[in-house]
Amino acid sequence: MKELTTRDILEHAAKIETESFAFYSLASEAMADKELKKLCQDLAEQEKGHLNNVRTLLKTLGPGHTVPAPFNTLERLIVHGEVSPRSTPREILTIAHQRELNTRQFYATMLALTDLGPDMVKLFEELMRQEELHADSVKKRLDRL
Repeated sequence: MKELTTRDILEHAAKIETESFAFYSLASEAMADKELKKLCQDLAEQEKGHLNNVRTLLKTLGPGHTVPAPFNTLERLIVHGEVSPRSTPREILTIAHQRELNTRQFYATMLALTDLGPDMVKLFEELMRQEELHADSVKKRLDRL
């Protein structure tokens, strides 16, 4: 079993944030409602900010150290839905809400199961908080549909 390194975890976080940016960019294009389009555009920009924060830490990390978690843990933690041209606003926001909850859970799991350095702990705690805020925003808008 290959073990994870802190670099593996950060690279996976970058992948998640990249996918979230792409998801919200596509979702904004699929939204006819101006308020929903703006919500998705705002979330896309915030995900881009998350990605930039992860990339900044990656640049300073070096090779990272090994952490006690099975390598396939990363792929099992996040399950995503896709936006299609036929997706309804309700379907898109439902996927978005689950995406935010799953991403928050990824950061929480990495904090609980691995020995991360203080910079990664600080970043992941902040990302958890932001993902929770995103989930709340999406849920409130979903409840109004």
